Amino acid sequence: MNRLRRWLFNFATSVSLLLCVTTTVLWIISSRTACSMGWRGDWIFVAISERNIVCLRLYEDHGSTQGWSGGTYPAPTYTQGLWIELTMFGGHGLPQLGIAYRQDRTSTPPYDSPEVAWTYGNRRYHNVYLPHWLIVLATVVLPVAWAMHFRRTRHRNREGLCFVCGYDLRATPDRCPECGTATANRGTELRVGSN
Repeated sequence: MNRLRRWLFNFATSVSLLLCVTTTVLWIISSRTACSMGWRGDWIFVAISERNIVCLRLYEDHGSTQGWSGGTYPAPTYTQGLWIELTMFGGHGLPQLGIAYRQDRTSTPPYDSPEVAWTYGNRRYHNVYLPHWLIVLATVVLPVAWAMHFRRTRHRNREGLCFVCGYDLRATPDRCPECGTATANRGTELRVGSN
């Protein structure tokens, strides 16, 4: 069970690190280039990165072909794109923290943009707007925890300490007298003798 937990933690850390790096890169380039990627099926899921904001969009689609799509385009100004979408659908922009959620079924578009009317015309949609910095902050937690655990384990290994509780094992290299952890199979006694 312990091995499975370690594998799951390492896997989650790898995915989190990948998301963190990807979001950081998107954040850096979002002032010049907007990016979008999505899956099309019965529902369409799209992630859009524009001008320091990410929109995760889910909406109904009837009869379209399935598959992945994506692309880049010049980043719109703050009076276009996702920023104007927030004011059109919700009547106001992003709140102070920078997180917003919009959900509705548009039948008669209350806006003048033909692109937005085509996208949302008579479909149920769900939009989550998040700032890049919040995604980076949330996804960096697991990699930092992994790095701290790795550093602590390496230090304890080098100093001849118990991996579990940190007790000094120079006198009893086979088993920790504090917590009872067996250490002979980890080669701790070889490092203790070299001190």
